[in-house]
Amino acid sequence: MLNELISSKKKSADALRILSVGCGSGILDNQLISALAPSIGSFEYTGVDPNPVACCRFLEDFRRLDLTGVKLDVKNKTVESLDVNECFDVIQLTHSLYYFEDPADTLDKLRKLLAPGGKLIIVHAPNESLNQFSECFWSHHVNQDIWFSDCLKEYLLNQGIEFTCYRIQGKVDVTECFEEGCSHGEELLDFITQSDCRESDAEVRAMCLQVLRKISHVDGDRHKVEHPADVFVVV
Repeated sequence: MLNELISSKKKSADALRILSVGCGSGILDNQLISALAPSIGSFEYTGVDPNPVACCRFLEDFRRLDLTGVKLDVKNKTVESLDVNECFDVIQLTHSLYYFEDPADTLDKLRKLLAPGGKLIIVHAPNESLNQFSECFWSHHVNQDIWFSDCLKEYLLNQGIEFTCYRIQGKVDVTECFEEGCSHGEELLDFITQSDCRESDAEVRAMCLQVLRKISHVDGDRHKVEHPADVFVVV
């Protein structure tokens, strides 16, 4: 898919334009930029995220790549406040649609920012065991259901929006969550629950670890939880 866009842009005077929504610290974006740079040489990459610390980290790590052909613009703002006059060949959201107050409105806005022939790529998880556990703690959706991939698929079908979808199988290694005093394990548990588990009492934390152990499987000396992702491509 990206190869097709790259090939078409090589024949065009216009630069390939990519928009990353909810880019965070760029931990995935810088890998994508590094992978694309040898193939296309020069292109424009825009990241949008409301977290100023994460945006600074994205820029710092990008500068270390020393890629002269890539024009990076990281905007510290929300998608709702995004005001751009250009269209993008690729708009990607990787595990970020869950956090929007109105996912449907966000998707409508982003589709309008697609250039002719452009693609909106959404990497989104189904509501399976790990997310069912996480959902118990996510406080930012108190008054509404979280959109997981089934909700996204239903919305696209109801709106008559053309898309393709395929699943990537994945696993999360949660072994260190069970290691007492392991800072990485504590941070991972915080990320899974989207909360600071160290502020929870001992009983709640023990219940969290009990559930995590129940939904994981043993792989050698590691505990792993199935965590697939669905990739939606909207034309």
